[in-house]
Parts: sequence; C-alpha cells; structure tokens
Amino acid sequence: MKTIHNYTLRAESWESQRANHRYNPATLLIHKYKGKRYALVIDAGQTDTVCVFKEKALLYVLSLNTRYGYVGLEVFNLSHWQACPYEKGLFTAPSITSLFLQNSQDIYDCLGKQGLGLAPMSMAKRLGNSCLCMA
Repeated sequence: MKTIHNYTLRAESWESQRANHRYNPATLLIHKYKGKRYALVIDAGQTDTVCVFKEKALLYVLSLNTRYGYVGLEVFNLSHWQACPYEKGLFTAPSITSLFLQNSQDIYDCLGKQGLGLAPMSMAKRLGNSCLCMA
C-alpha cells in the first residue's frame, strides 16, 4: 500500500447535488489513474482530514475527524470504471466496501489502544483488513 498525493477534493456541482437529491454537496475526490481522471463521491465532511492510499487497482480513502472522534474508510475498485454521470469527461468507480467508526469501543476494537492517534496508513491497513473481510 502506498500513499497517494496527486488528488484534489472539491464539492460537487449544484446540478449534481440537485439531481442526486442532496441538501448538502457531496465531496468529490478527483484522481488520475492509468490515463483516466476519476471523480469519486466520498463520505467525508468538509472539515475531515482525508488520506488516500493505493494498492493495485484498489483506492483506499481514509476520512478522519479527531474533533468529533470518528474515522471512516472507503475502498474503490478502479478497474471497474464507468463514465461519470455527474461530471462530464470524468470516470467513476464503485465503492466496494466502507466502514465508519464513531464510538470509542468500536475504535478501540478495530484500531487498538492508540485509536485515532495511529498513523493514517496504519489506520487504513487495519480498517482495510476489517472492511475486506466483511465484503
């Protein structure tokens, strides 16, 4: 697993937000992989710290918010791409699994006693193992 830095985050367009019946804009992660630009809708808030990791064709998106005490991980399979219906000229990929932890016991059970103090890659690996076992 390696850290990815070549991505941008932005809010979805008003048109997309309206078409998807959302009251608040979703966060889009824009990433280039094998010559294609992907727009992935991620479950991250505007104030979350987002870290992205890649292993083969899997993209791991870690959303962390220490202020509110939660962490989430989404795993996308970039080998199953399709044209993005809400952003012209971009592609999207399905989220194959996700995990969201907010209470301290769940965080302790999955991440150990260091909890949200772990390094982001360590969190992604531990949560990824939990996610992929449940998928």
